Parts: sequence; C-alpha cells; structure tokens
Amino acid sequence: MRYQSVLKGGVVVDPLNHVNSPMDVAILDGKIAALGEGLSGEVQWDVSGKIVFPGVIDMHLHVTNDL
Repeated sequence: MRYQSVLKGGVVVDPLNHVNSPMDVAILDGKIAALGEGLSGEVQWDVSGKIVFPGVIDMHLHVTNDL
C-alpha cells in the first residue's frame, strides 16, 4: 500500500506496545496508518538518526493550579 506520508528510518519509541527500534511510520488521512519497514508514500522524510514518538503530542508538560 502507498501512503500519503512516510517518516523513514527513525527509531520508533512506543512504550505501551514495547517498541524501540528503527522503522518507518506511515500516515494516511492525518492518522498513523502503519509501522514497519519498507513503507512508501507520496511524501517521504528521511528521519534516520532521529527518535520518533508516534501519537505523542507533547513530551514535556507542566501542570499548575495558577489559572
């Protein structure tokens, strides 16, 4: 299957599913559609050497009651 976008070769970290290895992340209709190797898309970004946290919006957050 050909996806709209693919992040190629980054180290995917997903603690919930015990994933921590280099792989591709495919995006279709604005959502993560697949994780794996050899995925292709209309737009591809080489993210080799980068860490990818699929589905995580913000890795760092401060919560206060100062509102």
